[in-house]
Amino acid sequence: MKTSMTPGSVLVGVDGSVGSDAAVEWAAAYAVAHRRPLTIVHGTGAPVVTDFVIDLDEARKQLRMAGRRVTDHALGVAQKAGAGPDIDVHVEVQEPRTLLTEAAAGAHLLVLGSRGHGAVLSLLLGSVSVALAAHAPCPVAVVRPAAGDDERRPVLVGIDGTADSAHALTFAFELASVQHRPLEVLHAAGEAWLFPAPDPAGPTMVEEITADWQLLMAESVAGYAEKFPDVSFTSTVAQGSAAGALVAASEHASTVVVGARGRSALTKRLLGSVSRSVVEHAHCTVTVVRGSTS
Repeated sequence: MKTSMTPGSVLVGVDGSVGSDAAVEWAAAYAVAHRRPLTIVHGTGAPVVTDFVIDLDEARKQLRMAGRRVTDHALGVAQKAGAGPDIDVHVEVQEPRTLLTEAAAGAHLLVLGSRGHGAVLSLLLGSVSVALAAHAPCPVAVVRPAAGDDERRPVLVGIDGTADSAHALTFAFELASVQHRPLEVLHAAGEAWLFPAPDPAGPTMVEEITADWQLLMAESVAGYAEKFPDVSFTSTVAQGSAAGALVAASEHASTVVVGARGRSALTKRLLGSVSRSVVEHAHCTVTVVRGSTS
């Protein structure tokens, strides 16, 4: 990418759609709350020579002009949402996925949009959102506004006791604090156990495993109440798969926060099994956190 981005900025990818506008509004509010610069980025796609455009330079010029209209609109949305006057705007004649992956290298957070509930759709806000959630080097927020959203809807975070979920937990507490929302911490314990009857050891085993989960939850949230005294939070152990439990709970949440384990070929499988399912099917905004934020 030819143009450098401000390090530590909140980066929002735009394409002129309604979902893109929602992403800009969310990103602007987040940037203001965290006192971080906001950067608006649009990738126009590669120039194409057709019967109507026979010159490659002219094709690039037309793409830039169209891209500038997209970013001008996004700039207006950001300013209306309360972002300050110093907003960086970049238009590049480049594929959105490649552009945003490169731009995210120094970003604090990458924000994208989606359209409605269920699987995310559209060129920028569909497959690109899922791909960037898997590959971007910074946390990625896929914005899907909840119907009738208000401050009573909590931030929801899924944890499993690993360092990766600890990063997600910290992000979730920070988000709940600046948004003045309650926080729900959820651990999915897997499917219910079936013991052959009669099995006198069954109830005892269930009690022991439940106690282990409760200890895991307590250890995971230890110290956060002191660090974030303004955040009211609850801890829940749910049966079922992690993805299923988070998607179900997302119906009453404002944002779901999930962790991801690195960027290697092996650890990317987690995004396919849990994070990807949540990104595609949650009923609200989803943030995928990979490592600590900067």
